[in-house]
Amino acid sequence: YRDREWNLVHIDASFDDVLSHEKSIFELCFPSSSHMDFNIGAALWFASKGEGYLVNAYNESVEEDHMTHFEHLFRPCGASESSMEKKRKECPGTTLKSNPLLCTYKPTCSKVAKSGCLLQACKSCCRQNQKITRKRCKSHKLKKQEIEKYGITFEETKEETLDVAPHVECWEKSSYVSTAQVLLNGLGADEQLGGYGRHRGAFLYRGWKGLEEEICMDVDRLWSRNLGRDDRCVSDHGKEVRHPYLDEDVMHALRYEIPLQHLVNYSESRSVGDKRLLRIVSHMLGMTRAACYEKRAIQFGTKLAKLSNIRAFGSNRAFSGDAEYVVAKSS
Repeated sequence: YRDREWNLVHIDASFDDVLSHEKSIFELCFPSSSHMDFNIGAALWFASKGEGYLVNAYNESVEEDHMTHFEHLFRPCGASESSMEKKRKECPGTTLKSNPLLCTYKPTCSKVAKSGCLLQACKSCCRQNQKITRKRCKSHKLKKQEIEKYGITFEETKEETLDVAPHVECWEKSSYVSTAQVLLNGLGADEQLGGYGRHRGAFLYRGWKGLEEEICMDVDRLWSRNLGRDDRCVSDHGKEVRHPYLDEDVMHALRYEIPLQHLVNYSESRSVGDKRLLRIVSHMLGMTRAACYEKRAIQFGTKLAKLSNIRAFGSNRAFSGDAEYVVAKSS
């Protein structure tokens, strides 16, 4: 890839632009007709159109700064029992699947932990740890009132405040229309490499077997859940899409040849432990900045889901991704 020129095209579409094409995008997504389907389909439709700004924001020094954050990537992830599994077995009359996710921060704590917490702790224990270490937890985010109530102060480290790139208004940008007729799509990476939050939860609740079952379920339903919808949204612009992660040899290797212990390491944070193999490859190719990104679904990264949910449900907190999307009647 180093011998090719890659353009970062910033697609700047407003929510009004989405609404102006609402009916046609919904018809392209159908029969996938949930709010999540529409939000993903709309983001793909505008992205594959290729009309936006050509952005020049690459900074080689930023890549070098990230080189120091990846020693965690190469830590081996053994198949031994996690402290969570051992603690559950000490509770008589419970099973791995039915017993709640218990806090491991203190031996005496019996509260339910949050699967996304790196400490595998409950909120009160994690809050106590944040006060001691003065470092934030990305899973247990404290409100301003809690921070003031418990007298917590945070030490903002370089890693926490490091900007990936300058604000878009500071970038050099010029109008650009891509002439590419064949597009590459990263579909299949999260499904096969344990990139979803529920994959981490499946592992913490049910171990390696539970993680394997969750991944197999996601891969087996890709054709009905994603491929048709995505292909229709992209081909509406007269373009074709290719899926490198769905190559038969790649899928066979990930499912049958490479152990799960090499694909993920959930003892590490989300920006390191999930999709571990992909992050290692990116790091080896010199893409150290991209290798540390946390997963952010296209409908959330574009803020489309938030705007769509507020419009449909009145609040982003009241949304349901599986709810049927209803196209507004034209006035």
